[in-house]
Amino acid sequence: RGHQHGGKRVPLTVLLKNRKLVIMLALVFLAQVVAQFFNAFFTKHLGDLGVSNEITGVITMLTVVMEIPFLYFGDRLYRRMSIFKWMWLGLAISGLRFAALSFARAPMVILLTQLPSVALFGCFEFFPVIWLGQRMDKEISSTAQSVLQMTSFGLARIVGASVGGAMAEAIGIGMVFRLGGFMLLAAAAVTFVPLCKKMKED
Repeated sequence: RGHQHGGKRVPLTVLLKNRKLVIMLALVFLAQVVAQFFNAFFTKHLGDLGVSNEITGVITMLTVVMEIPFLYFGDRLYRRMSIFKWMWLGLAISGLRFAALSFARAPMVILLTQLPSVALFGCFEFFPVIWLGQRMDKEISSTAQSVLQMTSFGLARIVGASVGGAMAEAIGIGMVFRLGGFMLLAAAAVTFVPLCKKMKED
């Protein structure tokens, strides 16, 4: 039985009253829009650069392999800093990564730009799940997790694939990576002071 069984139903609007949750979801959406564009068009970008399917497979495999150690150490890393500090670092690192990817042409350089991919995975997928599990009331925890997943892999994927695809058709995939990287870096600069306050509160 769920935590709301036999008790008072908790409406979804309760989540919108939690300012920290709303800020977290906004940052997740922003980062995941660029990430979902990456997921949709990265291999095509490599093909356009003349990278072979074999090299593309190796680059993709190593990108995923980078996440495996993080799954082991992630919980300990999470406890070292506030979720908002991790998310700010995620914005900065991911911004630099995508901006660098837009300039990369050689397979080895492209591979190096994928090494920081774990920052996006950890700061915008792994850590938010832990934070919600710890900070949300049990009656609304599963709903909050569902909203997070819908934001990350629903809304962000729709925007990243559709709007990003239209932009890529107009200005090229590499340029969209560049704009996405600069957008994340700008977000890191704009949110630094507000997130510092949230770090202290959290």
